[in-house]
Amino acid sequence: LSRRQRQMCIRDRLMSSLLDDAATWVSNELNDADFPHKDAVFKHENDTQIGRGFKKGKGRYELIAPHATDTGTQWVRDEAFVEGRNLTSLDIVDGAPTNITEGRINRDDFKDVASILVRNYVFQVLKGSFAHSDIHPGNFRITEDNANVAILDRRNLIPMTTELRTTIRSAFGSILSGDLNEAAHAIAMHAMPPDTDPEKVRQTVASIAESAEDPSALVTGVILELKRGGIAVPLDLSLLLRNFMSVAKLGKEAGFENIAEAFLHTSTGLDELIEMAGEEG
Repeated sequence: LSRRQRQMCIRDRLMSSLLDDAATWVSNELNDADFPHKDAVFKHENDTQIGRGFKKGKGRYELIAPHATDTGTQWVRDEAFVEGRNLTSLDIVDGAPTNITEGRINRDDFKDVASILVRNYVFQVLKGSFAHSDIHPGNFRITEDNANVAILDRRNLIPMTTELRTTIRSAFGSILSGDLNEAAHAIAMHAMPPDTDPEKVRQTVASIAESAEDPSALVTGVILELKRGGIAVPLDLSLLLRNFMSVAKLGKEAGFENIAEAFLHTSTGLDELIEMAGEEG
């Protein structure tokens, strides 16, 4: 094949993979008969007003999961309405008080919001039974009294299997220690057949790790490289890594240097991160 033909084949494989992922995601969301159970568990573990799992930390906000009712149909959802504004409709301001009704949030409050969402994401993937599949600013709402952050659109919750959690734990640990090469290797190996030579994978992703400006660029580079090669990256891993990029971006928007700084801002201390990162018993 000519170079142009090879490039077209790679483009077609990548497009086919992305379309397959989108179709699977929609199908999973529409046909999840276990959603009521999953959502009840998710709420039990992540709603800080319940207090059975994730803790609010030292920030000002409680994290809440509004009640969701299964309507018995594929197309209609019933999620309790929360008065307030989504993060996408709030302007971050310096030197002015927060007024959610008027659509503004001051920098200090936004830092608390970003921090609790970063911490909750880490809790979901390292300790939770299920993880939100679509973390982005439009799926979080600040209540009008500026006291709570509501987690919206919790359909298609991702079961956190032992294998998936092990991969995420390894990748996160490597990112936090600054070893992007090892993080890329952990992500890539998760998508490979059991008999894959790990050293060949390490060599393949080494250049991606070396050129990545930050962990988000690393994640994007590894996933795209695997898809270009025709390797099926599991959808659950792709979604969790995309969510990592989303919370990392949120942290940067708030003014944090990195995801670790964002985590610690409202954390009760390093013991919280160590406890989350600990091996399952």
